[in-house]
Amino acid sequence: MNNFLITDKLMPDNIKGVSLALGFFDGLHRGHARVLKSALVHAKKLGTKSVVLTFKNHPMGILYGLKEEFITIPSERHGLVKRIGFDAVIMADFTKEVAEMSAQEYFEKVIMNLEPKSISIGYNHRFGAKKNGDCDFLKKVASERGIILDVASKVVIDNNLAVSSTSIKNVIKAGAVDVAAQLLIKPYFVRGKVIKGMQRGRQLGFPTANIEFQKTKLVPKFGVYAGKAVVGGVEYDAVANVGLRPTFNDIEKPLTEINILNFNKSLYDEIIEFRFLKMIREEARFFSVEALIEQIILDRNQTIDYLKK
Repeated sequence: MNNFLITDKLMPDNIKGVSLALGFFDGLHRGHARVLKSALVHAKKLGTKSVVLTFKNHPMGILYGLKEEFITIPSERHGLVKRIGFDAVIMADFTKEVAEMSAQEYFEKVIMNLEPKSISIGYNHRFGAKKNGDCDFLKKVASERGIILDVASKVVIDNNLAVSSTSIKNVIKAGAVDVAAQLLIKPYFVRGKVIKGMQRGRQLGFPTANIEFQKTKLVPKFGVYAGKAVVGGVEYDAVANVGLRPTFNDIEKPLTEINILNFNKSLYDEIIEFRFLKMIREEARFFSVEALIEQIILDRNQTIDYLKK
């Protein structure tokens, strides 16, 4: 099964005896943080390497043919986990072969391939055919092997919303990125190379850096957002429009158009990131350029006021 594992280049092929965190970890929310912290704590106590085992593609895509929509696409998840301080991230392909494995077979061929000294999971983590590899199953097999098992409990916020990738996706799709920012260890963001557009913003007096959404990236509700743009490692106040520019009706795929406040450098072909902090308004169609400009000024002012708080 070694060919099944796609490992980080910094991780030796023969890494064994690890403190292991299991999960998909889309978005890296507060519940995930408990699992990851547990693995890091055990690694320090036991003197082992800390390793995350996850998947590049979502099991639901293979099992049920559902469209993949990630809060954080695989490369983003990989980077976030590494920055938390893990020694290695193993990103595996979820295939039909894997889906057909029994829980026992998956445990023996995949998990035990790393000879873990400890395993950290979330309360609802499952694996194996028919999802039979639940907490009770892991407690039994881990106990038999002398492996420490740590199960993170559910995280619930004030309005009784269970913190999960699914619930966070729903609030992002509704435009409530401020709520999502409270649940994630890093606000929802989009990152990419700035592409050359039709220079609509520059013509209006408000130049934008345009980023396309990657194929499997979750797209938030169309609208205008206050946030932070990161350029060359430096963070700037910014306002962004996400959508299809209905006033001009000149694009077919959603675009993030970022207007960085107090910034006048060219960004074409630069890699930048926009972190969504608050929805200012929904996307709207304007029937004159003058009306659009007036609204852009209002959006910028609202963004400035919000970011000052």
